[in-house]
Amino acid sequence: MTGLVGSAVIGFLILTATVSRDVATSNVASWSGPLFLLGLLLLVVPMIIASIRLYRRLMNRLAQTVPAAPPADAWAHRKRLEISVIANVSAGREPNARPIVGDPENSRLRELKDAISDGELDAELNGRRANVRSTVTLQGFTIYVAATNKPHWIELLYRWQKVQAPLESELSNELKEKRIPLLRFLEIAKQHGWDMLSPGGYEAFDLIHGITEAAGLGDLVMLGKKLDRQLPAFTATGRLQVIPNKLWQTHVIEPQSCLIFTNPGNVVGFEDENLKTHTRCEQGNPLAFQDYADLHLQTEGLLDWLDNDAKHYRGHTQKAYGD
Repeated sequence: MTGLVGSAVIGFLILTATVSRDVATSNVASWSGPLFLLGLLLLVVPMIIASIRLYRRLMNRLAQTVPAAPPADAWAHRKRLEISVIANVSAGREPNARPIVGDPENSRLRELKDAISDGELDAELNGRRANVRSTVTLQGFTIYVAATNKPHWIELLYRWQKVQAPLESELSNELKEKRIPLLRFLEIAKQHGWDMLSPGGYEAFDLIHGITEAAGLGDLVMLGKKLDRQLPAFTATGRLQVIPNKLWQTHVIEPQSCLIFTNPGNVVGFEDENLKTHTRCEQGNPLAFQDYADLHLQTEGLLDWLDNDAKHYRGHTQKAYGD
């Protein structure tokens, strides 16, 4: 700062001397001469640099006044979050604290911006480039965290998922309905201890296999809409009907219609629409058989099956295909 002041003083003296000389000699033209421009440069540039430094110090001081206590998790009730909120919460700041000029929140915000720009994090931009108001969904953030595996993101993801997950009382109320979507049942299974997002997706495959077998034995009642691959809109507006038991002799629930995978095959989340869930033919000519989509389960006896019989399927996939 002392050097800037010295330069400004020298520039001021040069300007003063030049102006005094020109006034005395009535020579206005020399004000645009090299000596005058040098003095002007030595005066203006240090003033600009000093202003920038003072502004940064002021912003840092404002940032230090933000409470450092871990914020409440009210932010986690939202389906989408601005990346500035994610950066703040992961650093223990208030979700909407401004400005973001300190670390680690500034570094984490830049990390998220880079990930969006590189296509590693799916986001909705609020402009032509990733900025503090760019938003990400829980599902998109889950996929990103699975790929990066960084502790500060894992902790925040856990808090977000914990708030988004329904309480046991809410699950019980939901199971009072006559039928629920298959994806919703997979979420319930996760709440009951099934590691649906485990590496390799072993337990997710176990459960889906168990549902398929239980439907074939008549222990569970599965419903769906007749799948017309040529007219998907017809399938979407079709009506649910009970899938005949004999269909399960040749068909299975397609796991990839329920789960989202990343290389090398790890499960990182559930599909966003239950309409995408469907059966798949395992034997003979697939075109000769009718498939079903938008799979649902009748809830009668469903929770009892999950807490008892379903446990027998646990570990089968890893035993067959695991390391």
